[in-house]
Amino acid sequence: MKPRFLPTFTFTVCALALYLITNSCTNKHLIFPASDFFYPLLKTTPFSDTFSTHTKIRDPPEATATADSRTNLGHLVFGLVGSEQAWHHRKEYIESWWRPNGTRGYLFLDKAPSPGLLPWPETSPPYRVSDDLKELLNKSEIRAQRMVHGIMEAFGGGGIILSYPLAKALARDMENCLKRYVFLIIPPGPAIGANLSPQKGNHQIDFRGDISGLLSSHPLSPLLSLHHFDMVEPIFPGTDRFEATRRLMQAAAADQARMLQQTICHHRQSNWSFSISWGYSAQIYERIMPRSYLQMPVETFKPWIRTPRPPNYLFNTRKPSRDPCEAPHAFFFESVERKTESDEILTSYSRAWPRDIPACSSSGNHSADYVQRVQVFSPANKRTQVSSLKYSYRKNAIYPSNIANV
Repeated sequence: MKPRFLPTFTFTVCALALYLITNSCTNKHLIFPASDFFYPLLKTTPFSDTFSTHTKIRDPPEATATADSRTNLGHLVFGLVGSEQAWHHRKEYIESWWRPNGTRGYLFLDKAPSPGLLPWPETSPPYRVSDDLKELLNKSEIRAQRMVHGIMEAFGGGGIILSYPLAKALARDMENCLKRYVFLIIPPGPAIGANLSPQKGNHQIDFRGDISGLLSSHPLSPLLSLHHFDMVEPIFPGTDRFEATRRLMQAAAADQARMLQQTICHHRQSNWSFSISWGYSAQIYERIMPRSYLQMPVETFKPWIRTPRPPNYLFNTRKPSRDPCEAPHAFFFESVERKTESDEILTSYSRAWPRDIPACSSSGNHSADYVQRVQVFSPANKRTQVSSLKYSYRKNAIYPSNIANV
């Protein structure tokens, strides 16, 4: 698995800066030309709030995007959409992963920055001012939202990703798209034969409360975006949202492609099951559990809008349990380091809280209450393998390595 790009938080994050254009079919007052929006970094002259109406689309420079090169940060253009008011307290989310002079893209605001945001810092993306799109952006991953807006709708908060050739094709037909679909919320891609494919790593996060259950059983798909971060609890215990964001990005800096990828393994001697969400959490179950069961998120969260009757989500979930054989011991990401001598990445996860229930009797009472830390050793080059697990105790006794091999 090759790294695609960094996980993103809040606002709309989409490669190639395409969110506004894709949803602009409902916007009668688009104030910037499609060509400027699709490839804004090709502009050689300063821009202002007023844009020309016709600009020729040009291919990306060969230096940053060649046919046979691997995908890297230079191939990507990010488009972020948000309000000027929200940017005051949300900019730290974006600045946690934005790399000045490395990351390319623009922040599209609903109005010019107020004096409190000026001078505009280099740690933030450059901005442009667009139309007020609050109505367009108020659109999800839960069933009630999808029933209203469409199962295949690309919700802006989670983000969309379009290739440069598709962006170029859409730009040529954007004026006709605006005329044909001005009364609809519909993507223009199918009109030219390009249907959207759902990407399980783009999360609208139309939930409330604790989303650790979702993040601990993330699908095997690259994590690309997390939206509505202000509407859920901090994802790490004992932190605020900004600190939690920075901690998650520590793991991402070590290995973006492995972020939140779930690995399940078993320790037969103790009848334990391990579920690892790389860079986020580790869980120990005091019983050998089926993989299909552990792949279902624990419903620690609540839906954004409650439906009259279940199901509330478009994916399977399982309810939290106080059964000693079904309730996990929870550990959360604490640190990451690269072991150069063994070419491994070591991630450490510390216990979040005592489980406070008896041991699972069906496992022979092999309690995991004494385990305080889980260490995961992952090959730096092999993306789908965890080589071993080690866990330490209060007495600092260490089990032999290679307890669980995947």
